[in-house]
Parts: sequence; C-alpha cells; structure tokens
Amino acid sequence: RDTAHRLVTDALKGSDDGELFLEYRESESISLDDGVIRSAGFDTTNGFGLRAVSGEATGYAHAGEISEAALKRAASSVAAVAMGKSGTIAEPPRATNSRLYSDANPLRQMDFSARTGLLTALIVLIADQASKWWVLNVIDLPDIRQIVLLPVLNLTMVWNHGVTFGLLNGFGEWGRVLLAVMSLTVVAALFVWLRRAQSALVAIALGSIAGGAIGNVIDRVRFGAVVDFIHAHANTPWGDISWYVFNVGDAAIVCGVVALVYDSQWPRKAHPDAQPSLDPKPGPL
Repeated sequence: RDTAHRLVTDALKGSDDGELFLEYRESESISLDDGVIRSAGFDTTNGFGLRAVSGEATGYAHAGEISEAALKRAASSVAAVAMGKSGTIAEPPRATNSRLYSDANPLRQMDFSARTGLLTALIVLIADQASKWWVLNVIDLPDIRQIVLLPVLNLTMVWNHGVTFGLLNGFGEWGRVLLAVMSLTVVAALFVWLRRAQSALVAIALGSIAGGAIGNVIDRVRFGAVVDFIHAHANTPWGDISWYVFNVGDAAIVCGVVALVYDSQWPRKAHPDAQPSLDPKPGPL
C-alpha cells in the first residue's frame, strides 16, 4: 500500500487532478437442467486505472492486474501529462476481419449437367492413369510384350507417338510438344462447351473426351509417347481382323464422340410441362 501511494503521488506531481481506480470482481455461474447441475463456473477479475489531468490534457492508463510493475508502467504513462506532453489519437489498427472471398460458389455457378461432365472427366482420367500404371508396373507389359486374355482380346504393349489409335504418327521428337499443346487447346474448348451443355448426355460425352485427352497428354509429358495396350481382333473366314491398339482414354474419347453424334442426329424433345409461347398470333383480317 505504501509503495502504491508513493508511485501514484510521484505520477500525479504537477498535475491539476488525478485519481486511482481499483477493481476487483468475482462472478459465479451455475447451469441447471431439470434440477440437475450441468455446469458451474467461478471467475475473478482485477485491475486498476490511473488518471492525471493537467489543464486541458488528460492522461489515462489501465492494467488487468494489480502489481507494482503494472503500477510503475501506468505512472510513467500518465506523468507525461504533467510535463506538458500531449498527443493525438492514433489510427486504429487495420481490421483483420476484412473480406477475402466473395459469396460466389464456383460449384453453384454450374448446373447439374456441367458438374456431371466434370465428374465424368475425373473418373475417366483416374481409370486411364490407373490402368496404365498397372500394365507398366504390375504386370510389366513392356517386357512381356503381349498377354492373351480372350480369343478376341489381347494386352499388347505399344508406345504411340501419334494421336488416338496411332493416327498422324511420325511427327518426330518435336511433335510431342506440338501434340500436347493441341490436345490441351482442345480440352480447354471442351470445358467451355461443357459449361453450356444443356443435357447430361452431352456433358458426359464432353467429360469423357476431355478426361481421355488429358490422360494422353500426361503420357506425352512423362514418357514422350502414349501408353496403348488394349488390342481387339477377330478371326473370320476372310482373315484376321485387327483393330488399332488403344487405351482406356482412347475408348472414352470414341464413346464421347459417338454420344455427341447421336445427340446431334436425334435432338431432344420439348418437355411436356414447357409453357406455350405467349407471343400474339395474327388473327384473320
């Protein structure tokens, strides 16, 4: 107590007025539910405020604890008023709750068809890359070269330096970059088309093509060629009919193209609940 009195007296020396506020508060809380205590709490808070007035200037300091060190810091602050020092209100610190993101949800900006197409592209890409990893690292098809699964189906290892089904082969080393850029350009156009798709069939078709194309681009970047391994063939009286060696991504691309052709040849019928046109029609003269 004597120390506090001395510090306050020194702090207010030369001031017109001043005072020391002391605070000590205890609070208890009990929560009951059907006569049963669910929670209880007890809290104590203490602190002080020191004020000095000199002319039209007022100095104020406060602390959340009552100690000699806190009182010395407060006395040093308010003593500046008696020495004729004053200041201006400082700018508040920059708010930390500034808005960083808008309320727009990218997923809600797409309709169901577009989201279905994106999901299809992801599924095709995962299936394509997983199947290629399996033939390269699990069964080691590059060393085995060929595995007969069925009389009409083999696993045959082929490094395709061209495009789908080996078309446009023979571009050379520089063609790898060219074909990758062309494929990514097509994929970008497909995604733009996907956002405007009006039916789930078109969206799934576009997603299948995009997923397969991205899978092949990944192969070109990693290996310099596309991993092809599915070989379909058939023995007929006219000889052995063999199709190009392809992969899961190629199959998805072809299925997607067929679905787009089907959709263009057989347009969708109008929905039975569609509202008739309200445009006035000319009557007889």
